[in-house]
Amino acid sequence: MKKIYLFVAIFSWVCIGGCFFGENNRIEPRPTYATDILSQEFEYIERMAWVLKNAVECLNKSDERITRETFNEIVEVIREFSDKRHQEKEDAVLFPFLKNTYGNENKDLLGQLLMAHVSLRDKIRDLSVALNSIYLGKKAKRKITKTANAYINYTNKHIRMEKKKLFPWINEMLKNDEQAMMVKKFEDMQKAEVDSGVFEKYTLMIRSLEGQVRGCSY
Repeated sequence: MKKIYLFVAIFSWVCIGGCFFGENNRIEPRPTYATDILSQEFEYIERMAWVLKNAVECLNKSDERITRETFNEIVEVIREFSDKRHQEKEDAVLFPFLKNTYGNENKDLLGQLLMAHVSLRDKIRDLSVALNSIYLGKKAKRKITKTANAYINYTNKHIRMEKKKLFPWINEMLKNDEQAMMVKKFEDMQKAEVDSGVFEKYTLMIRSLEGQVRGCSY
């Protein structure tokens, strides 16, 4: 089973980011970029934002399928997997490399993104606190809804910023050997997730949560 998840987790072949024509007009995949891996991780972040949005709608409809345990699982997946794995690659690997290699180049953008990661963690912590009052009536539900929506909206804004500003700059700045080095580091981190069972655990949780909240937005 781990071999299957390893293939999915570290999939970095066959036109992930585009193809080009090589000799004799053969279509060949271009090398994987670090931003390809980071972009792939947005899928999990966006799926969890969708789960959270629908869970809140279920809550406000008093749908009995959604309990405090459901929300606790949502918070856990976001903290320990969907947000965490993406932010760690940037905070611990990519951003320090960019700072050490390119000095003050685009330091304001990197500073904004680091602070955005802190803000996202703060918003999830706020949601976790709000969930303590989940069964205390309409006022508590409004607080949970407001806190969850703050996280969702901030997440969507952050993803747009990375796609629009960070990724194009990285792909322009990094040399081929630097891209390859960064991809190797990211893939090693992904392999560790698979080997430890973390990837399998949380991807299964995401699917389960998607099933629980499906239909709440109708």
